[in-house]
Amino acid sequence: MDGVGNDWIRSGQAAPVVIGRPVSLVDVSGAAVKRAYRHRLYPTDGQAVELSRTFGCVRLVYGFRWRDGHLTLAKMDQPLAIVWSRPLPEGAEPSTVTVSRDPAGRWHVSILVETTVERLAPTVAVVGVDAGLTSLLTLSTGEKISNPKHEHRERAVLARAQRNLARKAKDSNNRDKARTRVARVYARIADRRRDLLHKLTTRLVRENCEDGGVLFRAVA
Repeated sequence: MDGVGNDWIRSGQAAPVVIGRPVSLVDVSGAAVKRAYRHRLYPTDGQAVELSRTFGCVRLVYGFRWRDGHLTLAKMDQPLAIVWSRPLPEGAEPSTVTVSRDPAGRWHVSILVETTVERLAPTVAVVGVDAGLTSLLTLSTGEKISNPKHEHRERAVLARAQRNLARKAKDSNNRDKARTRVARVYARIADRRRDLLHKLTTRLVRENCEDGGVLFRAVA
């Protein structure tokens, strides 16, 4: 296991993963690639009506204008109010714009641009990772990453929202509103889980990246 011992795990049912030297990976550092940046979108009432008019779950926008960091869609006079969670790469020009709305009623815009891949600083560290029951992850270094149990924190709020939904008459506007409130609770849980996993995997990759790449390998 490339220097990682098996003493840290006793169960034969576990399948640890080793992050270490990449094997047969193509070095794309410095190469131009397409990357989508997804952001929250807050359309005006008029913009929401225009989007909903030809809208399913996702709408690929064929006509848009990008000027001075502002995005304006076809048939709209004002640019979209976008919350930029991260800036687009300097000098990037959008090639495709996709607008979506999730079950919680939240609007998002995905902007596809061409950018370059930055090479990570290499390290010599190697780590074994085991997904457990009492802990979210156990590392070969002895570190245990606890499970925050996001669903438990929202359990009472979710139960109240579901009871409220069950009391609403079918096919009524009030039921649609109650269904959206339930979806928002589920969305908060999913967002917190996604944020935790993104930060955790980013940390593991940056701390255990050799020659600019990563290898994930299951070990029996």
